[in-house]
Amino acid sequence: MSSMFFNNTIDLQKANIPKNGYLVAYDLDGVLKQKDSFGNIKTLGTQGPQGEIGQGPQGFQGPQGEIGQGPQGFQGPQGFQGDIGPYNMPAFCNYFDFESNSVTIVNNEWVKLKTTTTSLYSRKNLIHTNNRITNLGEEKIFKLDVILNIINISIDTYDDINIAIFKNEKLYEQSQQTISLKNNLNTSLYMNCFIKLKKDDFVEVWINSENNIEIKLINLNTSILEI
Repeated sequence: MSSMFFNNTIDLQKANIPKNGYLVAYDLDGVLKQKDSFGNIKTLGTQGPQGEIGQGPQGFQGPQGEIGQGPQGFQGPQGFQGDIGPYNMPAFCNYFDFESNSVTIVNNEWVKLKTTTTSLYSRKNLIHTNNRITNLGEEKIFKLDVILNIINISIDTYDDINIAIFKNEKLYEQSQQTISLKNNLNTSLYMNCFIKLKKDDFVEVWINSENNIEIKLINLNTSILEI
C-alpha cells in the first residue's frame, strides 16, 4: 500500500497554483481537498444528492379550430443539480498534538501515549477525547492514519520501539510497527490500517519497548475516515 504524509493543514486559498496535476492537502477546516492548475479547489468526498428535475407549467391549449387542435404546451426547464452537503459526506475525525512535549515512560509493557490532543474537525458520530476517537454511530469500516514524531531521551544508544493502534484498550495487531530510536534523534513514523468499529468502540495510539526508556512526543496527527 502506498502512503502519503500530511504533517500539517495548509490554506489552499493562498497556496501556489500547481503548474501540472493537482495539489492535495488538508485545508484549514480539516477537509481533504485538491487544487488544480486553474486554481479551482475541490473537496475530495462523496457527491451530494442529484437535484430533482424541475417541471415547468403546463402549456395552454390552443384555441380549437374548426378541425385541428391548438399547439402542445412546452416542457419546463430541467432542475439544478444539488450541492454536496455534509450529511452525504463520509464520517471523519482528526486530532493532533504539536506542542505539549509530553513524555511517556515505557518499561516492557504497552502504555497509552501521553498527549494533550486537540481536534480540528469531526462529523457524523465520531468524537474526540484526549488521544482517543469514539464511534457513536452504527458499525462501519474506517481507514486510520497516524503521523508521529518522537525522541528517545533515555541514555541508551538504540532502542526498539513498538507503536500500534489499540481498539477498546486491546492491541489491534494489524497496525503494529517497530522502529529503532537513537538517543536524542527525532524520528518520524507513518502508519495506517483499516479497522471495523461498532457503536461505542474507540481507538488510541499506544507504545511499548523491552527496555526502560523515556519517549518525548514532538508531534502527533491522527485521522480516521469512513470508507
